[in-house]
Amino acid sequence: MRPEQAAASRRAAVREAARGWRSGGAIDAASLAAIEQAWADDRVRVGPVFRLLLFVFTALAVGAAYGLVMLALDRPDDGAITAVAAAFAAALVLLTELQLGRMRRLQGGTEAATSLGALVILVLLPAWLLTRHDFIPMERVVDTILSLAAVLFLAAAWRWGFPTYAAAGTGAAFLAIVREPHGRWLWIGLAVVAAPVLVSLAESPRLAPPHRSAAWLALIVILATLYLSVHIGALDDKLLDEIARFGRGPAPLGEAGAPLRALSIAATALLPLAVLGWGLGTRRLHLVTVGFLLGVASLVTIRAYHQVAPLWIILVAAGTAAILVALALRRYLDSGPGRERNGITAEPLYGRARGLAAVEMAAAMTAFTPAPHSVAASETKFHGGGGASGGGGASGDF
Repeated sequence: MRPEQAAASRRAAVREAARGWRSGGAIDAASLAAIEQAWADDRVRVGPVFRLLLFVFTALAVGAAYGLVMLALDRPDDGAITAVAAAFAAALVLLTELQLGRMRRLQGGTEAATSLGALVILVLLPAWLLTRHDFIPMERVVDTILSLAAVLFLAAAWRWGFPTYAAAGTGAAFLAIVREPHGRWLWIGLAVVAAPVLVSLAESPRLAPPHRSAAWLALIVILATLYLSVHIGALDDKLLDEIARFGRGPAPLGEAGAPLRALSIAATALLPLAVLGWGLGTRRLHLVTVGFLLGVASLVTIRAYHQVAPLWIILVAAGTAAILVALALRRYLDSGPGRERNGITAEPLYGRARGLAAVEMAAAMTAFTPAPHSVAASETKFHGGGGASGGGGASGDF
């Protein structure tokens, strides 16, 4: 990531924090204005809706341009297709660099579309070239593409600052590693070692905010794939074995032994508790959320193996239990001196909860939604005479 792009993301983080301070009453409007002026934004940004629209339109434009070039070539051979695809990939990389650099775009939608287009071509082009040669085994093609995708997406997350690419690269790395001999155990060991490292990176002040977000997303993917690697359902269904043998042709899959199933059952139950305890002990909301979701998945797994009750009852009971625990915990924290215990409080610190934004948006949409139209009440006889400002029913307020 460019130094100026990293500096812009740090300034944006300061402004966002200042708005949280203002919402919490820690600073007044004049202080907020002074902070926003001192840490002013020098990037071209758009809102989420327009960002999505610009992303879609840019992606469609790139695809249409590529299609027109292919049509203009009139039955191109492999060499021409490779040259055009490579040229498009290089042009999209340069466009992304130009937008993030000289054009100073950030969260604008178009730079995300050009970067994703470049990555898609750089992954699919080698895949297509490898499949053109019959002497290359399909398993080698799959392994190469997964490894290439992992490297490219992780490098793009580091260079361009798109956190979602870190998640995609981590997922591709998982698929590539589990295809290796003893890949399940290799990934479990790698995940256990990498998780605390990623937490350290996600909270490191030396990294720019996009890189810290990328580390969080990579950690979430690692924890999810770690859970999948030890899950009893995945073991019984041989999910990782099916991934490992994809492209290698049919092969007999042995049954898991009793000791391995016992370990898997224990891990399915204990891993969510371990992640949840890690998050509570270190006061990290991301880990608490992941641990809770993994716990819900384990409850659903119990229902799949033991028909104790309908699934909806299990989910409702789990949700109700979570709400009761949250209420009891909040009551316990609020009853302490200063409404906290051991430095832990249930009150938001200088900012609104992120979930409230969605609630406020829904409330605003509801407020702007017109009331139900009653045909019987609205039917009136026609009265001529035109509108208040001219004929045709026009009114002065139009």
